[in-house]
Amino acid sequence: MDALERGVWVLERAPVLQPVAMPLVIRCQAPPQWARPLFVHLFQTQPHFQDTSWPGIEMQSIGEGWYELTLADLDAASIVFTDGHGNQTPDLRRERDGWYVPNRGWQDARLVESETPSEDLVRIHARFNADDAQEWSEDHAGPSANEEPDFREETIYFLITTRFYDGCPEQDFWCRDRIEFDQRGNPVDPHWRGDFKGLIERLDYIKELGFSAIWITPPIENRSGLDYHGYHGYDWTRIDPRLESDGATYQDLIDAMHARCLKLIQDVVVNHSCQYGIRGQVHIDHLPVKYYVPQGSEQGRIKYGPYQGNLGNYRFADREDIDNPLAPQWYRERVGRDPEGREPLVDPKTGVTVPCPGYNPGRFFGVDCSNLDPTWYHQAGFIAGGDWESASLQVKHIAGDCIDLNTEHPTVKRYLIESINRYLDMGVDALRIDTVKHVERDNLLEYVNAWKQHKPGLFVFGENLVKGTGYGDLFGTTTVPRSFAHGGTHGRGTTFEIR
Repeated sequence: MDALERGVWVLERAPVLQPVAMPLVIRCQAPPQWARPLFVHLFQTQPHFQDTSWPGIEMQSIGEGWYELTLADLDAASIVFTDGHGNQTPDLRRERDGWYVPNRGWQDARLVESETPSEDLVRIHARFNADDAQEWSEDHAGPSANEEPDFREETIYFLITTRFYDGCPEQDFWCRDRIEFDQRGNPVDPHWRGDFKGLIERLDYIKELGFSAIWITPPIENRSGLDYHGYHGYDWTRIDPRLESDGATYQDLIDAMHARCLKLIQDVVVNHSCQYGIRGQVHIDHLPVKYYVPQGSEQGRIKYGPYQGNLGNYRFADREDIDNPLAPQWYRERVGRDPEGREPLVDPKTGVTVPCPGYNPGRFFGVDCSNLDPTWYHQAGFIAGGDWESASLQVKHIAGDCIDLNTEHPTVKRYLIESINRYLDMGVDALRIDTVKHVERDNLLEYVNAWKQHKPGLFVFGENLVKGTGYGDLFGTTTVPRSFAHGGTHGRGTTFEIR
C-alpha cells in the first residue's frame, strides 16, 4: 500500500471503521471482453477458514458493469475475480470494503473517471513531496480498465508433460522406438512417465519459483513409434488418455492452474499429423506392424521389451496400431484378432503374404505420398537437403511420422479450428503454434484470426526454426511477412508473436 492510499484510509476511513462482525463488501468492474456474470473465488479467509470451488460465488450486478458480493462475518479474504471462462485477476487480498478495477487496483470508493478530486484528496497530495506524488501518479496511471494485460509480460515455464513429474506410475508407457534396457533385458525409463496428476501436484512449486504461466507440449492424442512429446497428432478432439487419470483430467489441470492464478499455454500443431492419419477423418495406408518380421528372424522369436514380440505401440488387447474407423474393412477385422501376428495376411497392394521375414519395412512404417488423400495431405514428398531453406518445405513432409496437412483446404481448416476452439472454451489462455515455418504463408493467419475471433484477447505466438539465412529467416528477404510476426531473434527455434 503506497503512502497516498495510507493517507486516504486515515482521513476517510478511520472515523467510520465498522465492528469486526460487520460484513465485508467487495465489488469488481467487469472489462467489456469478460463474460457475465462475474464470480469470486475465496481462499485463506479470516476468521472462518473457507475455500470456494472454482469459479466461486456468483456476484450480483449493481449496474454500469459493476458487480458486488457481501461476505458475512469475514474480516479478510484472499480473492480472485473471474468470469468463469478463462478471464481472471491475480491473487488479491482485501481486509475492508473496496472497489476493484482490473489493471488499476483497489479503490476505497467507486472510481468515476470524470470526478473532480475531493478537498481531502487535494489536501493529502499537499502532504507529500513532489517525488512521492510523481511515484504515486506513475503507479496509478496504468492501462485503462478496458485493456487486456500484455501477455508478453508473463513469466513462462515450459515443460514436456510426459517428462516432468510422474503422478501415476501405473500409467507409465514405453514407446516402440528407442527402448532402453538394463543388463537383464528389462525395459527401463519409460518415455511416458509424466502426466496431469503429477503436474497438478507441482503447480505450487512452479508458482513459488515466480512463474505466472505454463506452456505445455500438445496434449491431444498421439500415435507413432515415439510419440511421448505430443507432436504426432492422431485425434485433435481428444486429450491423450495416457496423460489423464481419475481427478486429473485436462479440465482439472486448467481449473487447478486458474485457482492459483497461473495461465495455461497450449502447444498446437496445424502443420502435420502422425503417419496413421486422423481418427475418424482420414486413413493412411499401412500394414499392421505386428506382422513385421526383421530379415533373418521369424514371428515370435524376438522379444521387444514390454511388447512381448510385437511392435504395436498402444494398449489394446489385440495389439492394434490404430483404431481408425476409416481404415479398410480388412484392416479393422485383422487388428481385432490374431494378437500374435501369425495368421497369414495378403498385402492388398503387392500380393505378398505376411508375416514374411525382411518384407519391405516401408509397408509397415513408411508413407507413399502419391497415395495420400489430397483433401487432407500434400503429395509433394519428404523434405531433404536444400528443402529446409526453400518454400517447398511448406508442402513437404517431415521425417516419416510428420505428414504434411493441406492446411489451405476448408475441411482441414474446419477440423483444426473447431478442435482447438473446444480447448479455448475449457479455459486455455494462450496458444503456441508449432513449426510455423512449414505452414503455408497465405493461410497461417486464417487459423490465428479464427481462434482470436472465438476468444477475443487471445495471445498467440509461434516457432520459427531458422537453420541459416534462407527461407524463414526473420532478417532475410524470403521470410514471414511483417504482418505475421513481431519480435524474435536469429537462431534455432525462435518464437514470435503472431498478429
